[in-house]
Amino acid sequence: MLANQRGMTLIEVLAALLVLLVCTVSISTGLLTCQKQVASSQEKLTVLQLAQGKMEELMASDFRELEDIQPATVFPAPYTGYSYSVRVASDADYPAMVKIITVTVSGSAPDAAGLNSVSITGAKAWR
Repeated sequence: MLANQRGMTLIEVLAALLVLLVCTVSISTGLLTCQKQVASSQEKLTVLQLAQGKMEELMASDFRELEDIQPATVFPAPYTGYSYSVRVASDADYPAMVKIITVTVSGSAPDAAGLNSVSITGAKAWR
């Protein structure tokens, strides 16, 4: 019989597999959390970009044609999951010369924090 055999016992193999399993589960959980946060950030970025684009469109339009747009107006494809509304109000100090524009864009579904919309306010002067 050999007194000095090299190799691992079954208990050592099971202990190594358990350590590997714990590490794998923790890493995969962290990756899933990061993936959800990235998706949420992309949704918020899309909502913000749509709001900025709509505001720029309104700022480029004629002063006399600015008017309210009812809520739940849907963007064209490929952004049909997003809706917007526009509120146009006269400025308190210069009602005939300045209009205050508020654009609100809503996403398709609220995220975990319940945030799915953004509002941007700007002012346009008559020229």
